[in-house]
Amino acid sequence: MPADILFLLKPGFVSETGEREYCPDCMLIEGLLNTYPELAARVVVRHVDFPRPRRQIVELVGEAQQGCPMLVRRQGESYVATEDLNEILAVFARDYGVPLARGHH
Repeated sequence: MPADILFLLKPGFVSETGEREYCPDCMLIEGLLNTYPELAARVVVRHVDFPRPRRQIVELVGEAQQGCPMLVRRQGESYVATEDLNEILAVFARDYGVPLARGHH
């Protein structure tokens, strides 16, 4: 895995209640990717379906972590994943040079 992988839920999914919904945290990141194309060019973005198990995520980090958004980074021979929005935004600022998110640091 040469680049970080960012997993986002596909917008307009049908939730467990039967309603069409989107993930607000994923949409915030979608906007960030749209605003900063240099970030989008360096991160592999994978959109996943809402129902679990989310196979693409499970293959990398196991069944215990399947939340989205999720940033998966290679660390040596293994992968480290975070589902914490503030941490994901901090990585984007620190490692990718996008501005800090007001109120999220």
